[in-house]
Amino acid sequence: MSSSSSPQIDPTGVECTGQRVTNRAMLEAAGIELKVAGVQFDVALDARVASFALPIVATSQGEVSLSGATRARFRIDLMRAASMARVLSAQNANGTEAAEGGLGTFMGTRPNASYAGRGGRVSYEDPSLPWPSTIDATSVAQTRALALARVFHRAHAADWCARTTPATLDALRAHASSGADACGACVEIVQRHVRIGTPRGWDKTKEPLCRTLTPASPVVYGHGATASDAAHEVCGC
Repeated sequence: MSSSSSPQIDPTGVECTGQRVTNRAMLEAAGIELKVAGVQFDVALDARVASFALPIVATSQGEVSLSGATRARFRIDLMRAASMARVLSAQNANGTEAAEGGLGTFMGTRPNASYAGRGGRVSYEDPSLPWPSTIDATSVAQTRALALARVFHRAHAADWCARTTPATLDALRAHASSGADACGACVEIVQRHVRIGTPRGWDKTKEPLCRTLTPASPVVYGHGATASDAAHEVCGC
């Protein structure tokens, strides 16, 4: 099947989420599951029991101090939400009204969509891919994209390979001697660009990762049995 004839599915649409967040599934998920003597039991959600049990558990096990007003508000909101889940499941088991805000406000917190700004996005949403070069124009999004790409740098190796320049590699090498963390960072990045050998001859069976992901990415040369060994030589640490 050609790509042009493949079905286009919105990963945030009902085609994906509708299979998992039906009213029946939401009601089942709100119940209590436990295993006794190797046997699994499912206890259906009971609004009254849950509303009294959860504050007790929070206080005794979670060591959470609850005022009388907070406890009462929690119980009322939980009973209402649980009752709505049961009603929606009975009326339309395969619908998604419960997951789409049908359970209403809980402890002053409205359904997620209530906090979305223009374009249907919330302020805490991750910036658009790719990272770190996000297509989102705001400075906040760009800062977050850079931070996320640094934390999950291996998952974004292709993006970093395209972004890394010879000057970047030189700066990493110059900084590598300042401490163990700097050395580790240098080796981590350089090993993606290092060829084992010299410019006159290198091991072509062990081409660096970045050359595979981004053929135009810069390369350096070092010696060793592995890319990590060669990177340590390049970094001098």
